[in-house]
Amino acid sequence: MKASRFIRDTRLQSAEQNSPALQSGERGDAVRILQQALIDQGFAMPKSKASPGADADGIYGAETVAAVSAFQKRERLAVDGKAGKQTLGRLDEIFLAKDRFFGTPGTDNPRAFAILRSSSRSKGVQA
Repeated sequence: MKASRFIRDTRLQSAEQNSPALQSGERGDAVRILQQALIDQGFAMPKSKASPGADADGIYGAETVAAVSAFQKRERLAVDGKAGKQTLGRLDEIFLAKDRFFGTPGTDNPRAFAILRSSSRSKGVQA
């Protein structure tokens, strides 16, 4: 996995190689990162009772299985509710493309600023 949000997590790297895939019953940072990626793709996740206000609770339960399955269906992948090579690979492609366009978080990307500048000239935007 090469997208900035995934690259530092060794468990995600292993799961992307199906060694083994992330699945129901797991807990931890890798699950939390997966959940946040799904949230950022528009899939609803339950709020954790342990962390009020947090959307990603790090628990791979029934809601995460459902969100992963919905993502797999949308992306025309095999639907099994597990996050392995195909699922994590597709998420990585999606977020790597965003990293390349908008830049790695914490860095400046002239292309992103150029888009904002050019779009601010439209009639509907006021300074």
